[in-house]
Amino acid sequence: MKIVYFNYMWDLWGASIGSTVKALKLLEALRQAGGHEVKDFWLRDDLSKKRFWTEKKELTFRDHLKKHLGYYLHEPNQLWSNRGIHQECEIIEREKPDLVISRLDVYLTSPEKLSKKYNVPFLIEVDSPRSYEVMTFQKYYHTTKWLIQSMEMQFLRGGKAGFTVSNQMRDHFVKRGMPLEYFSVLPNAADTSRFNPQVSGKNVREQLKLNDSIIIGFVGSFIPWHGVENLMNVIEKVLPAHPEVKFLLVGKGGSMSNVINNFIRNNRLEDRVILPGHIPHEEIPQYIAAMDILLAPYPEIDFFYYSPVKIYEYMACGKPVISSRIGQIAELIEDQKTGFLTRPGDIPNICSIISDLIKQPALRTQVGMAAGAEIQQHHTWIKRGEALSALCQKVIS
Repeated sequence: MKIVYFNYMWDLWGASIGSTVKALKLLEALRQAGGHEVKDFWLRDDLSKKRFWTEKKELTFRDHLKKHLGYYLHEPNQLWSNRGIHQECEIIEREKPDLVISRLDVYLTSPEKLSKKYNVPFLIEVDSPRSYEVMTFQKYYHTTKWLIQSMEMQFLRGGKAGFTVSNQMRDHFVKRGMPLEYFSVLPNAADTSRFNPQVSGKNVREQLKLNDSIIIGFVGSFIPWHGVENLMNVIEKVLPAHPEVKFLLVGKGGSMSNVINNFIRNNRLEDRVILPGHIPHEEIPQYIAAMDILLAPYPEIDFFYYSPVKIYEYMACGKPVISSRIGQIAELIEDQKTGFLTRPGDIPNICSIISDLIKQPALRTQVGMAAGAEIQQHHTWIKRGEALSALCQKVIS
């Protein structure tokens, strides 16, 4: 089968890096699992240019003017972006695919139009509830609620079927009127050829002078919904009680990056809280391997629709994970067997589990091995590729 994939994300290696990695891994697994010819087209950003988070600069008058006008002009510009349908037409005419997989986005209506014009079925990748995200997290732009939501639903209805990363996201769209049977749920996964217990963290430990410390780790950008506030509270409680512990926080960028940097500096924790900055994704396995206990301390979020790739990667490396019992994570981790679940923001419980794991190396090994086995058996990208291949066959037949 010949498949064309359309992606409309901006900032592929910055704010969208998690979704970028997920899409690349899933498409590669689809090629391997079904022997399909899959061509991917990134229509709003250049996949080959790996631009990462940059520090905020002081805004000029021109920047302020552009920002002010952008509040009013963003939506008209997005509507005008439907002119990009001509590019999609050219690709479909040239490639003549059996199926198009298109990532859900807002202000676009191309699946319905192109499916009718070329008589080619569309499968919609529902990786995020886009209108909800825009209205919730991008309030610096004017948004017409009825318009953005109706266009999003039109986009979905242009597909023969859709697949989401969580039951929570599927249920969100079912409540808005999409039929339950429209969706398949394909959570994220891990590349176990790269993330596995055999990866060594020795070089990272030597380079960062971690020595024989017990390392508690975190990977991700410093944004509020990654639980940065909870992370700081845990650090504040754990370090005085456990002199053998150091924290290794891998990542850069996000609205709370200055907050956590100031927290470390003001409390003189530079020697015990290590911030190596941005690390390319291909090097992340050895950093996880250098860690003994992994944290994913998400705060209470009413609509937690995510399927965090990093938790799959933590577990794939055979590490015990302490995570909030929230959303799809609660379906992945079996508490006290393949990891540990806590109520969001329950700092005393998180610290108690950390203390138990520090004192019991055998428990760390036992839970980590169970976590690695769970990912290897049920949550690899190749398994997701097999599921997606079966869905593609179903759609075209």
